[in-house]
Amino acid sequence: YYRQTPNSIMNSDFNISRLDFLEALDQRLEFFKKINNELLYKQTIKTYVNVLKEYYFKCKNSKNEEQIIKKIRDKYKKKFIEYMNNNEVSFKDKIINSIFLISPGIYKNMKKLIE
Repeated sequence: YYRQTPNSIMNSDFNISRLDFLEALDQRLEFFKKINNELLYKQTIKTYVNVLKEYYFKCKNSKNEEQIIKKIRDKYKKKFIEYMNNNEVSFKDKIINSIFLISPGIYKNMKKLIE
C-alpha cells in the first residue's frame, strides 16, 4: 500500500532546491578523484548526466523553469566532455547524449521510439 499526501514531494512542482542532489554528486566526484578511484568516478559521471536529463524534463512548467533549465544545461555542458571521454559509456549512449545536448526535444522523441 502506498499513500501520497497533497503536500508530498511527489505531488509538488519541481523547484530549484532539488538541484542540491547535483552538489552531492559533485562532492562524490571530488572524493573519487581525490582517492584515485577511476571506476567510481566514471560511474558517477554517467549518473550525473542521466540525472541532469531527468531533471531537465521534470522541471518543465515549474515556476522557475527558465532559471532551472539554464542551470541544468550549464552543468550538462560542463560534464558532457568528461562523459564523452568516459570509456565506460557505449558509443550509442554517447550519440544519444550528444543529441540531448543539441536538441532535448529530439532526444525525448527518439527515446520514446527506442523504448
